[in-house]
Amino acid sequence: MPSGPCRISGIYSGHRLADSDRARKKGLVSKKPGARDGRSVDLDLTARARALLEQDPGQSLAQEIAATGRATELIGILEQILNVTLARRDGRTFGAYKTCRHFRKDVRSEPSAPHCCALLGEPLSDEDSAQICLEQVPV
Repeated sequence: MPSGPCRISGIYSGHRLADSDRARKKGLVSKKPGARDGRSVDLDLTARARALLEQDPGQSLAQEIAATGRATELIGILEQILNVTLARRDGRTFGAYKTCRHFRKDVRSEPSAPHCCALLGEPLSDEDSAQICLEQVPV
């Protein structure tokens, strides 16, 4: 059975591996054999990735939240909202279209929306495929 974070996010180890390989090819992470055993791998952010993170608008928001001294309170509130949302959905998670069982990649001839949600029959662009789907069923 997948770990808790995997069940909640809908992102499983295969997805993480593919994402880390893409990030490595883009020069955002470095990969080396794990320090604990030969089976694990350690990933580190590169200088390029750290520079990009400094430009991330989310970083300034995080700093503003931290400056209020109420970050722990906000995290608690957000966890309550997530738990209520999951309970209302009978424990069904939500996640990106591209990690959904119903996502079909490159099945349409339309260049602006080459993908499709097989459940809803909706065309999806590359940008759409990264958006949150409330009907998401993890692969």
